[in-house]
Amino acid sequence: MKIITIDATGIAMKCLGKDYPNTPMLGALLKATGIVATDSLEKVLGGRFKGKVLAGNQEALRLGYQGGNAA
Repeated sequence: MKIITIDATGIAMKCLGKDYPNTPMLGALLKATGIVATDSLEKVLGGRFKGKVLAGNQEALRLGYQGGNAA
């Protein structure tokens, strides 16, 4: 079993300015499982968000993916 830990709240606060940890957690899930390519999820984000909100979510996804540490 693989355990991944990230500071999803900290990433969300840095990227979005709000405690919305969903996107960083998705990034960690992608790293742990590889079930979906990150570029596919970025396209979905682009269909849902625009401007600063999109940029913040893209950064949160990237940091969540990079910040996961296997234990």
